Amino acid sequence: MVTPEGRPTGVHAACELARFRILVVGAGLIGTSIGLALRRRGADVLLADHNTQRVETAARRGAGRPWSPDEPGTGPQGTTASPQVDHVVLAVPPRQIGQVLLAWQRLLPNATFSDTASVKVQPLDDARRLGADLTSMCGAHPVAGGERSGPEAAAGDIFRGQPWVLTPLPTTSTLAREHARLVAVGCGASIVQLDPPTHDLALGLLSHLPHVIASAVAARLALVSEDVVKLAGPGLMDFTRIAGANADLWTDIVAANASPIAGLLTEVVADLVKVCDALGDAPSSAIGHPVVESLFRLGNTGRHRLESARPGQGLRATGTGLLPAQAEPPGPESTAAGVPIPVQPTARPLGADSVVVPEAVNTDLSMATQGHRQPGDTLTGGRVRTGGRNDP
Repeated sequence: MVTPEGRPTGVHAACELARFRILVVGAGLIGTSIGLALRRRGADVLLADHNTQRVETAARRGAGRPWSPDEPGTGPQGTTASPQVDHVVLAVPPRQIGQVLLAWQRLLPNATFSDTASVKVQPLDDARRLGADLTSMCGAHPVAGGERSGPEAAAGDIFRGQPWVLTPLPTTSTLAREHARLVAVGCGASIVQLDPPTHDLALGLLSHLPHVIASAVAARLALVSEDVVKLAGPGLMDFTRIAGANADLWTDIVAANASPIAGLLTEVVADLVKVCDALGDAPSSAIGHPVVESLFRLGNTGRHRLESARPGQGLRATGTGLLPAQAEPPGPESTAAGVPIPVQPTARPLGADSVVVPEAVNTDLSMATQGHRQPGDTLTGGRVRTGGRNDP
């Protein structure tokens, strides 16, 4: 059951945010947009990404300042302890959540965490398997975005009035819930709470399934001549818009939510098979075939429900509410898993290639940090380079 939750008043949220230090890991469209929104409300925002150019772009646009491991800590009498961060938002793809969560928890043991991934069950399973502390983690998903990627496409108002789903576990701490809620309210979103499996089924229907189907239709356009494509009208442009999003990222999203999507695709395929059989069996002069008409009328009903539930949400809008909020593809440097890894100032040199990671992360998450570290390598949010496939 979807349960809309209350939200603090604007004055209360502004006061809280003015004392709030947040680290956004992943300076893509969503991460940068969160930074822009929270900076407008007075929060102190730090930015981390394995691609330093993205951090520089996001910072230049006013989304925050580059993360540094030398942030003032909370040690006695002004001594440096762990960098002082209240909350960390992981704006990385679903399959990276577990590794990135554990890495930053080891560097920031007093912080709380949330994410922006459009899949919840598998990332939780990954985090649990790796030994991450799930009590300090409140799952979250701002349901906004667009087919454009990167910090250049970010905007501080794309979350305004959009759903921001929170998926806390029974063991999630009260502080983690409140911090995740404060981020959502600070971005102007409307909070909804779901359990992780219900979230994944809902987003499978509302976001992942449409993307698969739009891509299947758009793929047909790659097989015809350009003269034919030029005949396309605005309806096809609207319908296939989401097919222009990053293919690597969406492969990860669909794989992470495979079971719900497979079930939904089975239902759609069954409908299409009925239409195909009906069209094949019908004489060319047949008019108003009941199977085809039934599908169109049921589609009319579904569209009307969508318009009633989300008034004013045109398909061309920047924040459509139909696209998952995820990080974007990275620059040329990443870990083997493509995750931004935190940096401790005590990292010691191991070799010629540059990978700077906390010692604990380098030991226990070797699959995410294959490579060597070089002295004096200054990172903005941690830069890791290996031969792995690039991902946000």
